[in-house]
Amino acid sequence: MKLLEVVISNFRQYGGENKIVISTDPDKNFTIVRGVNGAGKSNFMNAVLWCMYGDGILKAYSKYAKGRTILNEDCENKISEDGSAKVSVATYWGEKDISLKLERVQTYVKSIGKVYREGEEKFTVSNIMPDGWKNEVFPELIVDTKLIPKELVGFFFFDGEKMDEYFRDTSKVKSNVEKISQIDVLASAIATSDHVIKKFDLDIRKQAPIGVSNLLGEQSEQREIQEKCRKDRTEIEAQIKVKKERLDEIRSLILNNSPELIRQLEKEREGISGRIEKLSRESEQCRKETKDLIFTHVSTVFAQSALKSALKIINTETERGALPPNVKDTFLRELLDKGVCICGRDLKGDTEHRELVEKMMNSIVSSEIASDAADGKYIVSSLLNDIGFEEDYTRLVKKQKELKKQRESEGAAIEAISQKLKEFDKDYIISLDNERLGLEREHGQLSVRQGSIGKGYAIAGQELERIGKLLAESEGKDNKRQKAEKVKEYAKQLRDAMENVREKIVGDVRAQLEEETKRYFFNMIWKKEAFSNVQIIDDGSEYKISVKSNLNKECLGDLSAGERQVLALAFTAALYHVSGYNVPVIIDTPLGRISDEPSENIAGSLPSYLSDTQVVMLVTDKEYSDAVRKKLSSHIGKEYSLEYDEKTKCSKVIPYAR
Repeated sequence: MKLLEVVISNFRQYGGENKIVISTDPDKNFTIVRGVNGAGKSNFMNAVLWCMYGDGILKAYSKYAKGRTILNEDCENKISEDGSAKVSVATYWGEKDISLKLERVQTYVKSIGKVYREGEEKFTVSNIMPDGWKNEVFPELIVDTKLIPKELVGFFFFDGEKMDEYFRDTSKVKSNVEKISQIDVLASAIATSDHVIKKFDLDIRKQAPIGVSNLLGEQSEQREIQEKCRKDRTEIEAQIKVKKERLDEIRSLILNNSPELIRQLEKEREGISGRIEKLSRESEQCRKETKDLIFTHVSTVFAQSALKSALKIINTETERGALPPNVKDTFLRELLDKGVCICGRDLKGDTEHRELVEKMMNSIVSSEIASDAADGKYIVSSLLNDIGFEEDYTRLVKKQKELKKQRESEGAAIEAISQKLKEFDKDYIISLDNERLGLEREHGQLSVRQGSIGKGYAIAGQELERIGKLLAESEGKDNKRQKAEKVKEYAKQLRDAMENVREKIVGDVRAQLEEETKRYFFNMIWKKEAFSNVQIIDDGSEYKISVKSNLNKECLGDLSAGERQVLALAFTAALYHVSGYNVPVIIDTPLGRISDEPSENIAGSLPSYLSDTQVVMLVTDKEYSDAVRKKLSSHIGKEYSLEYDEKTKCSKVIPYAR
């Protein structure tokens, strides 16, 4: 929807009523408002913002947000005691003719010599009807749905002097791109699907028997684990892809742009890196086998000393004849109890013969101990001779040491190659090599995380398979629960389909945004030979803006304020095309940080980038030079000046005249 007219009354510098008609001619889509600093250029945009979104938004956009009311000072000074005055801004919208009106009014009153706001702002949104204007019941909703959502207004109304700061912090670029390209609507639908799935999970668990309910609870938890693993894996894969692409790019540069020796060294290093990775995998497998072996034989290992001592005692007693005993202790005890030896001698009392029998009984091992010792000898011997432990353990320890030695040797070789590469007196090669080392480290860390997440995903999958089998065997799946299962499954399929669509749209939007930003940047920038590429890199959770120098080095942080402003203008124009919103663009001081010749270049380029778009440019005399005006002249539909009265500190909008 087009902005057709703006009527401002007593808003800051604008004393009385001021009307600005905005050009709607598709061939002359630029409206120019020129004024000196302090005449109210910024407050023209602030007036439109206030009309659409109210007082709160001015804190983010206006340097006058604190310590000053929106009421025109001259008007405020003229209010009589107990008198009142009104501030109002009305904007009129439509395609060709006015069909929608937004108006915001704030009343001020004077009491005891001071001016106060009277009540809240009055905001109305009206549609034109055959019998006049009809007010909407929910005015804020009309602004959000038919015009511009409040959180996205910064992409359409912006301060050119602050544009160079846009890419100092790119952490929110991706989320903002998704908002303005309306991908967040799909994300909201996906979140709703997740909520529906969880709701049906809960309903199914409530309807199921206790045992089944517990299983369903476990199933839901494992699915959440899998979903988190899937999202984490997708994000890490995107990061790995970025790192790998840059690594490949660096390796290619080193191979193709360096002396023969450097190319050979790089090839050798790649081969060594591959061997180190293989040795690391073998070492990890060896450590796993050692742990499994120790786990299997842990009881024998820790009891080895005690077992050897026990076996030694048994063998010693066997050698001296105590084991097994030649006479059983039970037989001697019976003789003593009867008091008569088998030879007929008397064993009663304290006779010499009884003492001899007692001495014999005390010197031999009891039958139970002898039996246990005999059995224990075979058990202990079997444990100590447990097949393969010592041999396998020794073999694995030896292999681990050999692998470590090989890795250290290969590591020393790769370090030696890196040192040789650094000996070359070429800063570019050295910087590339240092970047490569950092990327390889980051790539390795991400690969480890990827493996860990993959393992978690697989374990959750195994648990889901186990739970699924138990649930299949369970009884009591009534019709209501089965129906809920089907609805939940359908919601999952729908969620997955939307997720796939979202990922494709995000990729397409990023590619289109990158291509148009690059094209616009190189058309507007005045030092074309200084740059080689502009990229928008998807790093998983965020977009990173990359600007490469003619030596293919990252130089975003080294851009001047003017160059960053050109980049922001190029990005904004590209973003506008991607968004699909049909709303005006208002730019305050678009060329303020850019010198004369580049300004002319930008002025000549902007109309083609923002064709079929209403553009309101708020410019100073310095920006709006004769050369700039000449470049824009064929695209200017309306042209105004702000006539500022120093005495009253009021501005009036008048037709432009040079």
